[in-house]
Amino acid sequence: MLGRIIFVVLLCLPWGFFVTASDFLLGNAFGYVMIPVIMWWGAWRFARRGMFPWLAFGLIVSYFISTAMVWRVDGAWDYFFKPFNQFIVMNIWTMVFAIGVGLTSFYRWAFRKTHDSA
Repeated sequence: MLGRIIFVVLLCLPWGFFVTASDFLLGNAFGYVMIPVIMWWGAWRFARRGMFPWLAFGLIVSYFISTAMVWRVDGAWDYFFKPFNQFIVMNIWTMVFAIGVGLTSFYRWAFRKTHDSA
């Protein structure tokens, strides 16, 4: 139970903003690879059947916090993300997180279902 609570709290962090911030601050694509891997591993490890409302809640909260943080620094980093701006890059990576977490959770549930029936 504690692991699921920690996982939902981790989902609420502004991951879309973290990706753009790591790209800007580090100057490489390390964040584009590592942050989704960490989130998808967390979804595989902690997600359980029946957690979809909590997954959706965490991802929506993460999106709104990321959006607020990008608006806070909007214009300061836009030159770095040409031809897109930071808001578009953040939206793309938030969708990557959401799709990845959803698919990982579904595959974990399906894997457990087939494993238990065998």
